Amino acid sequence: MITKEDIVKDFTAGIDCSQVVLRECSEKIGLSAEQACKIASPPPFAAI
Repeated sequence: MITKEDIVKDFTAGIDCSQVVLRECSEKIGLSAEQACKIASPPPFAAI
């Protein structure tokens, strides 16, 4: 189970909430932690 300290550490390292959540349950759904982070990463910002 992920702790509050783990979440804070991830956020300060630049990992988004969606990545933290999907990575936490990645093994249950057949993904590696790396795959989960790639899938849940936000899209790049579009230049306006």
